[in-house]
Amino acid sequence: MKLPTTLRRDMGTGPDVDRKKRKRTVPHDDSLQRLWRKVVLAEWGGRCALSDPLMLVCEGIVECHHIKPRRIPHLRHCPSNGVVLCQYHHGLAKYRIWRTDIERKIGAEKMEWLDAQEQMLFPAFLTKHTQTREEYLRSQFAYLRELVKIHARGEA
Repeated sequence: MKLPTTLRRDMGTGPDVDRKKRKRTVPHDDSLQRLWRKVVLAEWGGRCALSDPLMLVCEGIVECHHIKPRRIPHLRHCPSNGVVLCQYHHGLAKYRIWRTDIERKIGAEKMEWLDAQEQMLFPAFLTKHTQTREEYLRSQFAYLRELVKIHARGEA
């Protein structure tokens, strides 16, 4: 049911409400994704994780790759779930061809942690951490922003 325009305007959602006046209470996914990319690039030194000095097959620009699928909300912006790959390796990683190589690079312990997190449903994750979705997104934003600052200072 659509509310009349005057009622929507009174509620702050009508067409006459200036969108810039509304304050966003939860960080947008694009903002979180940009910060996640900056952190992952900094942690991997901006180089393809699968590059080998003896094997010159890295081609194209480097891209950030989610080790576990991006659709898992609590792993989407987790720096541990990211790796930097060149376009060549990224194209193959989508088909899980390089899983064992990525696992070797990040370590079996981190891969086991990611596997366990992948099995957990998002509501159970939020309950475990006693957070709402909004609180979780705000904390992720603050955490990623702090990691970007640390990498910019060269402390990591």
